[in-house]
Amino acid sequence: MKEYNLKDNTVGSELPVQYGTLRKIKNFFRLDLTPKQQKVFGEVHDFLFQEIEFPELKDFLYQEVDFSGVKDFWCQDVDFKAVKDFWCQDVDFKAIKDFWCQDISFKK
Repeated sequence: MKEYNLKDNTVGSELPVQYGTLRKIKNFFRLDLTPKQQKVFGEVHDFLFQEIEFPELKDFLYQEVDFSGVKDFWCQDVDFKAVKDFWCQDVDFKAIKDFWCQDISFKK
């Protein structure tokens, strides 16, 4: 079994180096920042990657939930005859058609 010494850079040194597109773009654009700009970018980075703690949100998400009201709602007795009568009632489409298709005349 061959052992590799990772500190010695002879293993794999003859392999060609291939850079990805993003690496090429990063190497193409070099930003020289003033100390003030470095400070601003550092503050923006710290702001964007800060740990955010919302104790109220945690308390809201981990509160105990009582599902008895949901069970009572879904398991209630429903009068399907009343529902059927509501959705299957006769609608007078002639009156609607007469209203929307009436002749409109403008008088002076």
